[in-house]
Amino acid sequence: MKNKTKQRIFLILAATFILLSGIYGCSILNKHFKELKGRYSYDKENGVLLKFQSELEFEKEEILSYSNKKTSALKTEIIDFTLQKRDSKTGEFLDYEVKAAYVIQNDKLLFTEIPLHFPSCDIFTLNNKNAFVAAVDDENAFLVNINDASSTKIFDDDNISLFKKNSETKLIYAKIISVSPDGRYIIYTTNRNYIDGDSPDSLDIYSCEVRFGTETKLMNFDNKEFLFWEKSADSQNFLFRELREIDNQNSDILSYSITDLTQKIFYKFDSSISNTYKISDEQYIYVLETSKAEEDSSRNITIHLFDIYSNDKITVNAKQYSTIWDVKVSENKEYIAFSGSYVNIARQAIPEIVTVNLETQTIVAHYEQSENNYVINSFFWLPDNILGVNFQNTINLHKDLCRLLDIKHK
Repeated sequence: MKNKTKQRIFLILAATFILLSGIYGCSILNKHFKELKGRYSYDKENGVLLKFQSELEFEKEEILSYSNKKTSALKTEIIDFTLQKRDSKTGEFLDYEVKAAYVIQNDKLLFTEIPLHFPSCDIFTLNNKNAFVAAVDDENAFLVNINDASSTKIFDDDNISLFKKNSETKLIYAKIISVSPDGRYIIYTTNRNYIDGDSPDSLDIYSCEVRFGTETKLMNFDNKEFLFWEKSADSQNFLFRELREIDNQNSDILSYSITDLTQKIFYKFDSSISNTYKISDEQYIYVLETSKAEEDSSRNITIHLFDIYSNDKITVNAKQYSTIWDVKVSENKEYIAFSGSYVNIARQAIPEIVTVNLETQTIVAHYEQSENNYVINSFFWLPDNILGVNFQNTINLHKDLCRLLDIKHK
């Protein structure tokens, strides 16, 4: 009798394994090989992990070097510098004191996130180790010397007569968007040409050569979205798209040269599958094609990824996942990962981080959150098919986690 009971248990377990294998492609859930205290993002260009914003102070492991599954904390330096910030009520300029932490990696400056309870400041690096751009409002930007912490206004705004005290419309003299990869130019939006007219919320986009402070108007930037810089060793072209609210359709991806002042179509979007697309890792766009199975009316989603540089296409069936977002391709293009959720028997939406082997099309769910008060926050790819998964603690900010998984479908 005992043997029959054991056989019955074995058969139940075997049947369960076969069922799960059918769902997840005969693969095994990977265990993490490293756990970091805090949430991180990966800077591929510099090979470092950057910690998400801390709360009260700069912490020891704000920037980690990463290589061959190993991390090492880089020692940060602190710089204190002073900028001028206009008082929105009186119009007077006051000293605004900023504290930032940085390292020098590959002869370039890398900055940590400024803690939440410190004075905020937007910092843009210039592809060198001597200076950076800092901005605290939308009126000006400053070139800061890393060696003596001196700061110089980039834009000559001494004669600005556009600012009005207690005005309902805010003057955006220069809202910094990005710095060109070579560090020569900054691009920014401004409403300075419209602030006194009938459309004070309209924006133009400008470029400025940092070294000389030379400004050039590029175009009107209403209903347009900056994406990123075109990948090239000497690229001074940025990519953008138009925002179409009427037909809810994404535009082609456009390229603009800030040296030639010319615009062209960079990537023509095929809207035959879907009207909209999402952008992934500054190299891919993806669209989700939804269909319904005839037998049970369930929703089936197919993921279509397109490399905007080579136009190579990746197609993946998402199987049981009815909602999908944040699709990313591994560096060697062997896997994709996405955030997905499916509805279980109890009609609960279960979110997971999912990886797909592109050769075998096997799907594996990675959800290692075994402790209470944690939710999946985000993920990123590292070299050699290593996946970093961030977990946010809903009770205590200081207990966030980042787990590194070696993705090998078996």
